[in-house]
Amino acid sequence: MASPQAYLTALEHLRIVIYFNVASATVLIFDYFLTFPREISLVWSARWTPTKVIFLLSRYLPFFDVGFFMYSHFQASDVETCHRVVTATSWWFWVGTALCGVILSVRTWAVWNRGWPLGIALALLLAVGWIPGIPIILIFNKSLDFAVVESPPLLGCLMIKGSNIAYICWILLLVNEFGLFFLMLLKAIRCYKNGGMSGLSLVVYRDGLLYYLILFVFAFANVVIMGTISPDLKSVLVLTERVIHPILACRVILDMREYITTPHINTKLPVQVAAVPAAISSSLQGSTLKGKGSVEEVGSNSNSSLWKP
Repeated sequence: MASPQAYLTALEHLRIVIYFNVASATVLIFDYFLTFPREISLVWSARWTPTKVIFLLSRYLPFFDVGFFMYSHFQASDVETCHRVVTATSWWFWVGTALCGVILSVRTWAVWNRGWPLGIALALLLAVGWIPGIPIILIFNKSLDFAVVESPPLLGCLMIKGSNIAYICWILLLVNEFGLFFLMLLKAIRCYKNGGMSGLSLVVYRDGLLYYLILFVFAFANVVIMGTISPDLKSVLVLTERVIHPILACRVILDMREYITTPHINTKLPVQVAAVPAAISSSLQGSTLKGKGSVEEVGSNSNSSLWKP
């Protein structure tokens, strides 16, 4: 039987996890209302494409994760319920982050002009990052053990045992995030050396580098946490990363689509087709960026619709 001090420590850890998860849920809801008007105008009014479907799934699946996590904290009343809830959240997490990985990988592929060798490499990188997660999640879920806390205001599931095999998932995710960040950084450097940054290329590379860097930092933090601290704190950043992934992946599409569809007044910076990947600039075919007394035609002859969600 655990000592009173160990029990108090576990309760303190549970309180920390709950604080982080409630904060993550708040960030998700806050970002949703911030970007919802852009979603209505830029996504819902567009035609249905695979990108639009992936966008909407990535956008709304996190609310299921948040709901399951909140239920595990405030409503779960027995160990069996804790197992069911955590098992469900494990699979929702895998599906949701994999979808976000598809968005970011396709975007990286588009930035590199959709070359098939790189496309195959990115597909393999995505597969290596996510397919091993299936058996790992199965093993991890079977290893879990919980205690149910009924000491208001602390309620719900307290993880007291869990296999370290989940550590592998976070390492694979870290490798995936680093690969995407490195490719985006390399392309941005080449673009800068080849003639500087235009308005669109700034959106493409600035947001890409910033978002990918944030995801890499969170993946690295989870690797450190999973490998160094006690089981009842291992999940402290799980929901945070689950929320950050779709927020940034969806913003990638919204930011680019907004730039494409917004007239830019009093600007003399041409969108250099040489500086902007053809696969992205082709989605601008027929669009105009209106300056004072001038219209700039941007596009190419390809028929990509990758960034028309």
